[in-house]
Amino acid sequence: MIADHNAWLWRIMNRLDRVLGKWSAVEEEIDAILCDVRAVLRQSGQEPPSERSLVGQDVVTIIREREKAREQYAATGAKAIELKSLLGGAYEFIIDGQYRLKLPPRLAALLQILIQSGGASTDALVTWKSRLQVRRALAPKSGLPITEHALNGLVSRLRKELQRQIDFHRNFVQVDPVHGLRFAVQKPPHGVESGCDSL
Repeated sequence: MIADHNAWLWRIMNRLDRVLGKWSAVEEEIDAILCDVRAVLRQSGQEPPSERSLVGQDVVTIIREREKAREQYAATGAKAIELKSLLGGAYEFIIDGQYRLKLPPRLAALLQILIQSGGASTDALVTWKSRLQVRRALAPKSGLPITEHALNGLVSRLRKELQRQIDFHRNFVQVDPVHGLRFAVQKPPHGVESGCDSL
């Protein structure tokens, strides 16, 4: 009984360690933001606010506004995506002409499927693809059947790469229990083809 109880406590301690690690990363990001804000203020000839005023509500406001802008960008979707093949089978997606996302073949194949615009859509973004459609489309590119678990793993990895490489909100990869999956990119104008090559 004691051993089971201790195992439960160790799991809590492990979770706490992970949270503390994330908090350290947040503190580092706050310090970086503070440096950037001070640099911009100095360049514009203004006197930077005191350390105390920036560390308080101002930093929280900056972080909230940045997160709100990221969410809004994901909600309206990218306007255009170009695709370039790279050496070694990787691909580079150029989003709105400025964000460069390099992906290995399987993740690139998933994103290529999610940005396809074929079919009717009820909003300004490309059509939803059912999970079964995505799995079937991925299978020939992977050479293996794609299970639900494997698809979930690919979606998770794609979201992480979007955040890590270009700081995109996770909602760019949209997941809906009824409609399926898609990437938040606007439908091309009628008669205009996507700039993406087939994988």
